[in-house]
Amino acid sequence: MRVLIDTNVILDVLFARMPFLPDSITVLHMCEDGFAEGMVTTKTLADIYYFLRKQLHDEGKAREAIRTILQMVTVCDVTDANIREALATKNSDFEDAIAASCARHANCQLVITRNKRHFEGMGIKCRTPEEFVI
Repeated sequence: MRVLIDTNVILDVLFARMPFLPDSITVLHMCEDGFAEGMVTTKTLADIYYFLRKQLHDEGKAREAIRTILQMVTVCDVTDANIREALATKNSDFEDAIAASCARHANCQLVITRNKRHFEGMGIKCRTPEEFVI
C-alpha cells in the first residue's frame, strides 16, 4: 500500500510529541519494514529541515535527520500540475491541497495525517496514524 505521510506525523516523531509519538513512529517503521510504501512531498522535507535547523541550531544534524527519513520514505515531487490543481480547489488549506494532489498523482491509497479535516473533499482517503496502525 502506498501512503503519503503528512508533515505533522514526521514532526511528531522528530520532536517526540506526546501522545502522538508512538503511533507516528510506528507508521515510519511500517514504511521502513515494507508493510507500506511511504511517500512525502518535497515541501514536507523542506519544512522539516527548516523546523529542525531552527530547533537544533545545527545544519549538519538537520541534514542527517533528512537522510534518515529518506531511508524510510520516497520523495513525491510537487509539480506545476499539483500547484494548479490545489489552487483550483475550495480547500482553505493550500499546503494540504498540494499534498492531496501529490498523493493522487503518485497513486497513493491514502494520506496519513492528524489533520483529516484539512483533506475533506480532496478526493483522497485519510487516516490518522492511530487508525493506520490498528
